[in-house]
Amino acid sequence: LIICTLGSTAIQELLVMPKLQITDIRGKIQKMDDITIVPTYHPAYILRNPSKLEILINDLTLAQELCNTLPNVKNHPSTLTLRRD
Repeated sequence: LIICTLGSTAIQELLVMPKLQITDIRGKIQKMDDITIVPTYHPAYILRNPSKLEILINDLTLAQELCNTLPNVKNHPSTLTLRRD
């Protein structure tokens, strides 16, 4: 299972670490039992800080690449493909 958390609140709740900041953990894949966690910025943060958009895209691409390594994911009807337009 792969989870991509968006923003500090999501990763704080998932890891039960209320003081954790997204800037401290973003870009570092986390493991929790069989779960791989890819923490990244919240989209609202990106709207206020457009210079961070490339980082968000890279994090989401990483999450997608990790998903593609799982069995039977590439052909699953719910699988999304990220595009840059």
